[in-house]
Amino acid sequence: MAANTFRQLGLRAVKAIPRYSVSLGHHNTTLSYHIHSMKASHSVFRSYYTIPGRFPPTSADPEGHFGGKSQRDSGERSRPTNTHGIGRDQMDYDVLITDVNHETLETTIAEKLGLPYLSEATEADARDEVIVCIGCIYGQRFRAIVPFVVGREGEARWVFFVLDSCAPSTYLSAQTSKLFGIREGHPTLVTIGGRPKEVRMSPPNSRFGDINLLGADFCNLHNVSLMYDYLDYKVKMVFGGRWDLSTRYKR
Repeated sequence: MAANTFRQLGLRAVKAIPRYSVSLGHHNTTLSYHIHSMKASHSVFRSYYTIPGRFPPTSADPEGHFGGKSQRDSGERSRPTNTHGIGRDQMDYDVLITDVNHETLETTIAEKLGLPYLSEATEADARDEVIVCIGCIYGQRFRAIVPFVVGREGEARWVFFVLDSCAPSTYLSAQTSKLFGIREGHPTLVTIGGRPKEVRMSPPNSRFGDINLLGADFCNLHNVSLMYDYLDYKVKMVFGGRWDLSTRYKR
């Protein structure tokens, strides 16, 4: 009696499993699998346009949303480890960038941006506060590179920066630092796109000594929004505006 009962329950369980018929060539093969119950809220993206729905409707600031969540969950799990080499201070920072160097900036990037690298600019250019800066995405590692006029004490030059969101500071290459009289180990105030920023000469033993890095400190200080266009290989920096998460597209 008990055995018959268990058999009947087993048959009911098997019948309850969804069965889908899939055509493979001229043969029909039936595949059976168990579908686990799960919430459909944010487990799977239906499209890229559903991303705004991941944030509370009262907040258009993903950083603030996840930042608060991180603080709430800090007791449950540790913070993620940063793989970049950040040590005691900004002079200990290092990152390996092998696809961009001084020659790349002088030739390929200068041609893409239509500007001679480290060419002279006017003092008026150095004082002009940029609202929108458009740069390029370069190479197989998709480096975002942006041009800014850097100014200091009457000297103004067009400088190309590699964007590095993990850099704790903004660094100028040895060649660029020499033009502005910036010495190793001496943080110096300059203007970048007409906006004040303390910069450093790239550490002498670093692996990015001949390029300029625009760090997250600059973007945070001046409320920068970043947009990447991988179709046209362009990057856009917008200053002082809020992050607009509204969706605008044509069907």
